[in-house]
Amino acid sequence: MIRAAGYAIVFNTPSVVMGQLIETIDPTALDALGDLNDLDVRLLIEHDQDRVVARTTNGTLQLFTDEHGVGYRAALDPTDPDVQTFAARNTKGLINQMSFGFRQGKQRKWTEGQHQRAHVTEIAELFEISIVSLPAYPSTTVEVHQ
Repeated sequence: MIRAAGYAIVFNTPSVVMGQLIETIDPTALDALGDLNDLDVRLLIEHDQDRVVARTTNGTLQLFTDEHGVGYRAALDPTDPDVQTFAARNTKGLINQMSFGFRQGKQRKWTEGQHQRAHVTEIAELFEISIVSLPAYPSTTVEVHQ
């Protein structure tokens, strides 16, 4: 079994500029969702819905929240070509960050200089976390353990 772990969401840490928007996620933003492991959340490669490598509903993906953010642990199939490619690239330091797919609930917005800023105070739905090469949040992490 190949194991992956890290943080898919890091609280109060700004995203890189997405157009003119800089976004942060509040530590309470996921509270209304309850236990994240009761949701149907998928672990994808590069946000590709055809490349699901773990899932909360079958127990191969476990999520947790702490003061740092939303962390995860995943048990990955070592015979899956996507897992093999990702594991090799992670070991070489080529792919080592995360992203997430969500439906936003509430946020506070304001302008700061030339940028719009948003602080997400409520996430209405979390449907995927994704291993990516170009994250919006550079402080996210993924590490492989074989």
